[in-house]
Amino acid sequence: MSNQYLSFDVTKQSAPQQLITGRQGDSQLKFVTMLFWDGDKNVPYDLTGKQVAFEALKPDNTHIVDYEGITVLDAPAGLVRYSFNEQVFSVAGTIQQAFFKITHTDSNKNVIADSTLEVAINILENRVEFGINSKDYLSEYDDLITQVKKKFDDYATTVKDSIDKAQQIHDQIVNYTNLINSKGVVLSSDFGDMSSFKQPLGQTFVDKLNNEFNDRGVNVTWYGAKGDGVTDDTNAINTAAALGLPIIFEPGKNYLVKNLILPEGTLIEGNNATLSVNFNNVNPTLGIRSGTNIRNLKINCLNEDLELSRIDFKNKSNIELDNLTISGFRHKSDAPKAWGIFLDHSSNIRIKKCKFDNNSQSDIAIVESCSNILIDNCSGLNDTFYIDIEPNNADNDLTNIVINQCDLSKLSLLNPTITKTIGTQISVNNSHVKLLHYGGIDISFNNSKIDAVNPNFFASNNSVSGGTIKLNGALGLSANLITDPHMQSYATVPGATAKWVDIQGDMNASGGTTRFEDENGLLTRIGTRSNTPGQMVFSPEMRYKDQSYLNQKYPVVEGDTFMITLAGKADYPTESVWPSMNALFNFYDTTDKLISSINVSLLKASPGEDADYGSRSAFVKVPAGAVKMTLGVGNCVVVASMAHVYIGAVALQRLTNAMNSVQLEALPVGSTRVMHSTVVPNSGYGWGHYQVGDVCYNSSPAKGQPYGWICINQGYPGDWLPLGNI
Repeated sequence: MSNQYLSFDVTKQSAPQQLITGRQGDSQLKFVTMLFWDGDKNVPYDLTGKQVAFEALKPDNTHIVDYEGITVLDAPAGLVRYSFNEQVFSVAGTIQQAFFKITHTDSNKNVIADSTLEVAINILENRVEFGINSKDYLSEYDDLITQVKKKFDDYATTVKDSIDKAQQIHDQIVNYTNLINSKGVVLSSDFGDMSSFKQPLGQTFVDKLNNEFNDRGVNVTWYGAKGDGVTDDTNAINTAAALGLPIIFEPGKNYLVKNLILPEGTLIEGNNATLSVNFNNVNPTLGIRSGTNIRNLKINCLNEDLELSRIDFKNKSNIELDNLTISGFRHKSDAPKAWGIFLDHSSNIRIKKCKFDNNSQSDIAIVESCSNILIDNCSGLNDTFYIDIEPNNADNDLTNIVINQCDLSKLSLLNPTITKTIGTQISVNNSHVKLLHYGGIDISFNNSKIDAVNPNFFASNNSVSGGTIKLNGALGLSANLITDPHMQSYATVPGATAKWVDIQGDMNASGGTTRFEDENGLLTRIGTRSNTPGQMVFSPEMRYKDQSYLNQKYPVVEGDTFMITLAGKADYPTESVWPSMNALFNFYDTTDKLISSINVSLLKASPGEDADYGSRSAFVKVPAGAVKMTLGVGNCVVVASMAHVYIGAVALQRLTNAMNSVQLEALPVGSTRVMHSTVVPNSGYGWGHYQVGDVCYNSSPAKGQPYGWICINQGYPGDWLPLGNI
């Protein structure tokens, strides 16, 4: 046994080391003991947590990378021993380069490396012994074949129920063992896209390789997938996916499948390949199971006319799609039933940076009982991207649905019923919507823009459905066209100048109205005060575009769109008929003939239920042939019914390019009503309930006549005294 003592300054400030001389055939009995020194600090170089290797280029250009011969004797003192591997002294001559390398991994998983100056090594010829063969020596490489074989053997144990699957894995082990033995490398084409390799974890190269296999998964090509767009790759991809590891597609390939059977939790790295789906018409759905993560893939359906074709997330959760292109899910029909992605009873779904093209009925459909859905930074390839939020059953609510940074050609928000509210924490953020097809789902728009609105019309009862819409400046609207939004001055007696008049009813105003105060403010209650069914509808005076035209019949243009907003609440006894119909639009032609009526469902509840106080909005479009319009609020059913509607404020706005914000709040509790009339409020038909402090000004003042009256006792109409004579 021979030993030499060496000292290395890792700052490389010292002179080259002394010559080490050996003879061909020398091996582990020859070793060196080394002291590593930090020349900058003039202290031993601490090797704690670090790995030392000997690297050399021999005279015949073969390499040495040896970790196994290193023994750290005292890490803080920088003391190390190295026993030379037999391959170091396998060929005579002068080693071209030799040095010791020091590596460690920092807290961010980055590998930090340092090295010593060169060591001069001279190898004397051995003319006596034979069979000393020189070759590359990598201390970890000798373990590589064994480790890879063990890794794939572990894979085989996960498919205990299938002898065929185990045999396929065994064949892959043999193929890759032969590849390593024959070439010494695994080609990058066999791994797929290696650009996504990160620095793997592990102390040794073998550990790092195994960890990388766990992260990378298996290439579908290993299991026979051709990716030529002609060969059916269904079985190959399903076989690869059945292993339960991430599966990888190769860039530029086109994989043809009839369908996929993906285990839960499958990760697919698409590498921008194409998955062409040609359904067998038996089950035209690309079933994605819970926990699936698909990224960087183009999915194209080849069936040009196939009902119910779609990527189906029904009853699935925890799915993420990232950077996908989804196209071609088509059904040629007047009422097409095909979708790009279909969500039904789905939760925790993330659809990010995806593009859509040539899908019908919609690109993304969200039907019912869906929660925690994020659609982020998505668009259409050809400027067409359509999201349809349309539950089939109002009993199954939608919760926490967020559309963010999307460019939408169309967004549909459709409530299937007029008596229930749908939508909890649904929002559109930082997005552009070219056409909003609105039908009564509660939603908030934030930092977004809407170009146009098309109301969803229920032909069965000539109605549109409203909901809570927080536009926050997303839509251009006129100022409020209603001159008295709080209904302070309604009266219908002849000669009165009230800004609300009774247009339809089977009871008088005093029997159908009450002033009502609660924590929400001063409200006007419309509805019978007894158990006798009735109908009471009031129409407001409205302001024309130039602010000069005031009339209950408002001039309109065919195609104009209006937004009606009602702040209030309601309760509907069990005997209510058509509850929730709180607004009524009537449209007239040039002869004042009624040509169309549209009911509006706003304060929604079923018979026997209450609608809590809040602001609800709906949209109405002027039909063909209409030139005038009236609006009514109250109990707007066509038959007498029990209903109690409490009005805090009303707004009617035309869609324009302007941005007008209308704050609908009920008058504060204790507010007084102010109106104008030629006579003092009395018990005649049309006068409602008044409270102490309400004022009625004389609209036809004359000398010797009072200039108004004030209510001193509440009632129908209460007790009034003159304010004083002129």
